Amino acid sequence: MLTIHKRLITIFILFVIFSLFSSYNTFAYWYQINNSTNEVVNIPLGSWFTIPNGVNLYVQGNTYSTGDLVWYENQLWIFRGNSTTLSPSITNGWTTYNDYNWYPSIIYREDDIVFYNGTVYKASYYNTNQNPSSSNAWINTNTNDVEWKIGQASNMNTVVYYQGQLHIH
Repeated sequence: MLTIHKRLITIFILFVIFSLFSSYNTFAYWYQINNSTNEVVNIPLGSWFTIPNGVNLYVQGNTYSTGDLVWYENQLWIFRGNSTTLSPSITNGWTTYNDYNWYPSIIYREDDIVFYNGTVYKASYYNTNQNPSSSNAWINTNTNDVEWKIGQASNMNTVVYYQGQLHIH
């Protein structure tokens, strides 16, 4: 009887040890606009213990191109310009991933989506420093065009509008 208890305790301890070392921490990043004040709220959940697969650390002096993702100062950044060796910042053509605010210094390409003054806009052509509310470079997008409904299938990295907020799947 004592031997069976020892075996059960040993199995339980091994299970606990295995569980501790085989779980991975995940990172969920939600981007939200407060509709009443248009205030941007970034809500990070979880934590990174390693850089996500397929994402490299930012290396000073490396050349980065449109769409490159880097890990810099504990944030995931995407380059939206043409080419740069400058460090990630809004003024250098970078935005944090899932940031859909409009910035005058960012290069936008046809079909890019931004959120500006409580309205969703879609770029009609390549542009920079073209105010969405007063330029023909942007189309005021009816949120029904990007609205997501429960149960609706969507492709990965698709921008959707749900309950007054922009999200990326």
